[in-house]
Amino acid sequence: MELVGSIDQGTQSTRFTLYDNKLKKLFSASALHEQHYPQSGWCEHDPMEIINKTYKVINTVMEEAKATYSDFKVVSVGITNQRETVVAWDRFTGKPLYNAIVWLDTRTSDIVQRHVHTYGSADAFRPTVGLPINTYFSAFKIQWLLENVPEVSNAVKEDRAYIGTIDSWLIWNLTGGPQGGAFVTDVTNASRTFLCSVHTQNWTTELLEVFNIPLSCLASIRSSSELYGDVAAVAIPSLVGTPVSGCVGDQQAACIAQAVFKPGDVKCTFGTGAFILMNTGTDPIISTNGLLTTPCYQMGADAPVVWALEGAIAIAGAGISWMKDNLGLISSPEETEALITSVEDTDGVICVPAFSGLFAPRWRTDARGAILGLTQHHEKAHIVRAMMEAIAFMLYEVVEAMRNELHSDSISLVKVDGGMANNGAFLQICSNIINYGMARPKNTEITSLGAAVAAGLSVKFWPHLKHVEELLRSENTLWIPSMDAQFRAKKLKQWEAGVERSLNWAPLCEDSKS
Repeated sequence: MELVGSIDQGTQSTRFTLYDNKLKKLFSASALHEQHYPQSGWCEHDPMEIINKTYKVINTVMEEAKATYSDFKVVSVGITNQRETVVAWDRFTGKPLYNAIVWLDTRTSDIVQRHVHTYGSADAFRPTVGLPINTYFSAFKIQWLLENVPEVSNAVKEDRAYIGTIDSWLIWNLTGGPQGGAFVTDVTNASRTFLCSVHTQNWTTELLEVFNIPLSCLASIRSSSELYGDVAAVAIPSLVGTPVSGCVGDQQAACIAQAVFKPGDVKCTFGTGAFILMNTGTDPIISTNGLLTTPCYQMGADAPVVWALEGAIAIAGAGISWMKDNLGLISSPEETEALITSVEDTDGVICVPAFSGLFAPRWRTDARGAILGLTQHHEKAHIVRAMMEAIAFMLYEVVEAMRNELHSDSISLVKVDGGMANNGAFLQICSNIINYGMARPKNTEITSLGAAVAAGLSVKFWPHLKHVEELLRSENTLWIPSMDAQFRAKKLKQWEAGVERSLNWAPLCEDSKS
């Protein structure tokens, strides 16, 4: 029996899964890793914890598979990962030079403002990289490391530093580390660094000079589906010699698993944040509506890059965690469904979860979180529902930006996945607010499946993408809009008023510290 393995390294945890040739999940194991918050607005991960947890879940799954099947072979391994998160390490010792700086970390706000002031606009480099100047992207985190961590700047000067996204860290370690590990990334991850041209899919000399980053520190950019190297890590002996042949950012992996293969197809993944991608075909569209231009996938070195427009929302599942861990409003995420259906509406309460600013399409790093409209008559159900509605409002803004970008209403429905997609009441709220249908597949945890597809295609485990598309066909559960248009307009007006009150708040928070 031949199987494909998939490593899904996310913001909260790492998972390893084995799939058969029908895309059926046979074995899976996951492990959480610690979130480090050394200062307000900062978020870090321990790179060694991540790679060790990766080895742990792989060994767990392989032992389970061996106990079930006497004869099986893993023919390839794919990787999908949290994007933008940056790791710097010593290429001779393999030791990290600092903790990984996570995608949602906002410590680079001052650096971002310097660049906006110097170049006159947050969109100064959008024609080159398809992205706005923002704390979200890797280059600003790398600049912070170079300016603030002597271990990193010294290693760069001495030409012993590798700096990359999580996929590069994983592949390098899996394929040998200091003993000849492959230092590579794929187009979907490279595009999120703010250093990769949308026109050439290569690192841009201009931006390397802007950030003072030597090319020798960066990984080689490859397609999402090709051989990068063979597993050589002795910590996972059962996979040694297995090709590592798929690599794709987590949101693009979800696009593959959701069969977002035609221009106009849209998917939304609800994870720590929410990420909406629309397939736009083989030509990149530089957004004028606050969206990100990003590769959707490139299935082979000689295959064309398929592009997408993306709207990223910083807070989705993280908002649920905040209500549970910080406020104690709920004891588990599953409680939210009963709570939000226990009240007909928020009764005027608006929540703006701008904990790290607002992402697409507004890109306002000065915004901060707010709960507005409270009276003594409100209960926790109103606040919980307001948080869920806030995610729907932000989704609405992204979908509207996509409609405006294409000057058409080509969207027929939004395919959804991720943990929050299991909450049917939440999906009905989303459908009502965005005024489109929502389609949920039977399996909502699908990013690992996308990486498995990329890995399997490269070794001909599946003959071609059309074959995979047929296998991906499944019955979806649908949610259809049912909100009165006038009431929707009222809700959107309240949301806009709430957002306006959240803006320009970050400087006031800084003033209060002095």
